[in-house]
Amino acid sequence: MVAIPDQLPEECASGQVLRVVFHIRNMGKTPAILTAKGERRELELPAYRLPEKPMPYENQIAWENGAILPPQGEVAVLLYVYPLETVDVYNGNRVLWIHGFVQYRDVFRIKRETRYCFRYRVRLGGTDVATVGWYPDGPAAYNKAT
Repeated sequence: MVAIPDQLPEECASGQVLRVVFHIRNMGKTPAILTAKGERRELELPAYRLPEKPMPYENQIAWENGAILPPQGEVAVLLYVYPLETVDVYNGNRVLWIHGFVQYRDVFRIKRETRYCFRYRVRLGGTDVATVGWYPDGPAAYNKAT
């Protein structure tokens, strides 16, 4: 499994709500049986660092009987950034973090988990477009696969 974020616009009008979409994609050659997923959106000061271990996720879905995700199939994670928050992110006053997990069983019924964490970086008056966008970040416990 892999988390793939949609890119946000490089510039944002004041007062705009941003829709943040991440695609959790089964990159394997066999179906996966999803059992749970969870995610969190955090808006923090630039100097903030995530704790070494993720706190329990409040925004979770569990599939008691499993949900089949075919090879190259996706499940979406949809979160929003609201107008005042958007201004802070694009001005560099706050950093937007998205992190989460997906638990599943493979075709051999072995339990697996993928965790992901991304930080959104904005261009602050420079010309380096390579710095704009989502980048994997955060402690190791946020970025792993079993």
